[in-house]
Amino acid sequence: MKKRQLFIGVIIILALMSSATAPATAMTLKASNYISVYEATLSRTGADDVLVSYYVAAPQISDQLGVSGIIIERRSGSSWVTAATYSSSNYPAFMGNNCTTHSGTLTYDGVSGMEYRAKVTFFAKKGSGTDSRIFTTNSI
Repeated sequence: MKKRQLFIGVIIILALMSSATAPATAMTLKASNYISVYEATLSRTGADDVLVSYYVAAPQISDQLGVSGIIIERRSGSSWVTAATYSSSNYPAFMGNNCTTHSGTLTYDGVSGMEYRAKVTFFAKKGSGTDSRIFTTNSI
């Protein structure tokens, strides 16, 4: 199941990277000494479901690499409010160990007609050094 999710996540990311909508899905390059690339995208998988896809890469093998948390937000008037929160402590598949890349997906059971976005916190640890970056996806 993990291999299937990883494969689907990589395929989605590669498809989005080759699309003409680069500004909404552009990767951040050379973020730090611990995180070299990170990206997250949001898409609908049906009338209600919202799919968060993420990818992170490190310049060298990391003790831990992945996503420490995902916040799904929904639009309420002119503001964004938290609809759901997910943490790597409850979703261990968010984090990889002893790796240089990590990717995955999360499906949120949304409500048809609502506008959503996600805030994804990427995390890397190597020895005693750590880094984290927050990425806000496009809204759908």
